[in-house]
Amino acid sequence: MKARYSVPLVLLAASLALASWEGAWSLAPTLLWRLLALYAAAAAALSAAWIWFWDFRSRRKWFSPASILCLAFFLGLQALALSPLRGEASAEGSTPSLSPESAMADRPDLVLFTVDTVRGDRWQAVSEIQSWPLEQEAVSFAEAFSPVGLTAPSHASLWTGNYPHQHGVRNNGGRLTEVATLAQRLAEAGYFCMAVPSMICLDRAFGFDHGFHRFASLEPTWSAGLRRFRDFRLARAWLRCLPSGMQAVRSADRSLALAEAWWRQAGSEQPRFLWVHLFDAHWPYQPSSQALQAVEALQPWPEVATPGFQDREVHAWRVAYDAELWDLRRRLIAFQQRLRGPPGTEARNLWTVLVGDHGEGLGEHGVADHGDLLYQEQLRVPFWIHGPKVQPSAAPPPPISLIDLFPTLAELLDLTVPNCAGRSFAPWFRTGTMPSRPVFAETGHAHFDNCMVLAGGRKLILHHWADAKVLAHESRPRPSSDPDPDLPWRKPWEAYDLAEDPQENRPISNLESEPWPSLRDALQRWQQQRMGRPKSGLQAWLPDERDALRELGY
Repeated sequence: MKARYSVPLVLLAASLALASWEGAWSLAPTLLWRLLALYAAAAAALSAAWIWFWDFRSRRKWFSPASILCLAFFLGLQALALSPLRGEASAEGSTPSLSPESAMADRPDLVLFTVDTVRGDRWQAVSEIQSWPLEQEAVSFAEAFSPVGLTAPSHASLWTGNYPHQHGVRNNGGRLTEVATLAQRLAEAGYFCMAVPSMICLDRAFGFDHGFHRFASLEPTWSAGLRRFRDFRLARAWLRCLPSGMQAVRSADRSLALAEAWWRQAGSEQPRFLWVHLFDAHWPYQPSSQALQAVEALQPWPEVATPGFQDREVHAWRVAYDAELWDLRRRLIAFQQRLRGPPGTEARNLWTVLVGDHGEGLGEHGVADHGDLLYQEQLRVPFWIHGPKVQPSAAPPPPISLIDLFPTLAELLDLTVPNCAGRSFAPWFRTGTMPSRPVFAETGHAHFDNCMVLAGGRKLILHHWADAKVLAHESRPRPSSDPDPDLPWRKPWEAYDLAEDPQENRPISNLESEPWPSLRDALQRWQQQRMGRPKSGLQAWLPDERDALRELGY
């Protein structure tokens, strides 16, 4: 190629690379400014090319074949690179820079554990044979609920303080576009924020890196960076052509080792926030032999009907599940002791929070799964907070939801309390009293669309749509026979008095007397709000993302 053709092409390629550089993009807060900056660089490169031709090669005319070729080349690239697949590009969260002024010396370190697929009742049962001193000193919420029985939507609710229909992530594989998250608020307050998720649905590809300075992606750095521009056709083309090395899950041992290394490297010059998500309690169960032996001392599970399943297989699943919880607790206890170090060596106070993202059905109500129905075994989770300002009260706390964690921590840590659906439980820690309010939960994916309200020990479920076909998924335990059409969740309404029927085996048929009419009106109003919200947060999956989700059974 002649020099007069190669030089302008090199200039244009350099301008395109500069405009695509991640650091340059981070300086532009909106898509409009990014486009203006990109085309300014392009105009400068084109001008330089044209002047070079005009002054030294083509003084008799402004346009030469080379300049036309360069212009067509550049416009073609931009038509591909800047053509969003949706109506507008999704907002990407920017990570605030740390400043000595905002990093207050008296702020405590904070560690948040989110444990996947952990039932509140079985976590409590295993804790009786496996002591964790920190957990015993913490304030535990016996009635803690997830707003949805799926990993990505429940974590999005935890980060934003909103229900799934509000933040838009209604299923695994949805993308979190909201940037007003707990991590973002902590970063603005001077925290050095680190994240170690163990499941691909919580990776940066799905928007869960907002506010974090270090994020342990489940794919290589180059593809994770390129995936941030997934809304543009050129980036998607590269991701389709090149193997990304994306992993579906990461083991607890690997995640905890990485989290500990990052914690040490961060030092104590500024307050640290570490989020660790652990996936090991999820199906398939592979507990250690030590754990299987240890859970033999557990009290047996409550006697409940398991329609469609064989008693022997249900028993085997439950033993393996309890053993997985025992193994998970063993790892967490050892990790927490290493993190704290010997007494008196901490540079800062350390706050520790542990929550479950959702539970798991193991034969109850004809289901061995989660995310589909709104029974206690799928929604009730462990939830405890340990910190200097967190003291147990003599009065039991009212029911709490994962959406309440963000405002609660914000107020306890003297941060700005967000405007969200959740409420702060800081007043209960101070006074021991707090008015109760209804707890809501929902499902909303291809096979189920249900919602529930829980208030005063009474629970009402509205089944807007339920498809039993999903229960026969080959990658999960499935019923030996088709679900009975007379099962309660095959009907429009279910009602339970949890004080009299904690296992939800005897649905109440008469809903004409209070409090059921009031609960029904409240639930119908809430359902109308849900139906009025668009199902945002959805995206077209790339082949490697689809394969990873399929590997997990979604």
